[in-house]
Amino acid sequence: MQGQNLRLFIGEKVVAGATDCTVHIAATLEDSSTKDDTSGAPNQEFVGYTYDISSDSLFAVDGSIDMLSTMLAGQAVAFDFEQTNGDKNQVKVKSLVSGKVILNDASFKATNKQKATATFQGQGVGPLSINGKEIGSSAVVPGA
Repeated sequence: MQGQNLRLFIGEKVVAGATDCTVHIAATLEDSSTKDDTSGAPNQEFVGYTYDISSDSLFAVDGSIDMLSTMLAGQAVAFDFEQTNGDKNQVKVKSLVSGKVILNDASFKATNKQKATATFQGQGVGPLSINGKEIGSSAVVPGA
């Protein structure tokens, strides 16, 4: 699969002209070793996860300003990282990873004689859905 077959929606809008989209998920582990454990190796236990998203896009006046307004209002927005196909990759095949984020970082860049760009980042809030199935914050690791 190529990056052109993946797109990121924030709210109801596909991130306009996205050139790079990232969904980052990290497991949270806790040491559950006891004083009586003589193995010397730490006992790691899954206790949850954190996630965030980022997107570099060509600047779109309406979409970029809408996302900036949402960020400054502190509102959580839904995102959907989905697989696509069809003419211009506009047909959704399936949702890969979806959830909600609070946008917490935005930057805009306009270089002389180049396309203007916008970069957004968001921190995850609440559970993720992977392939349409909700994964709770303290759920068993998928595939384990």
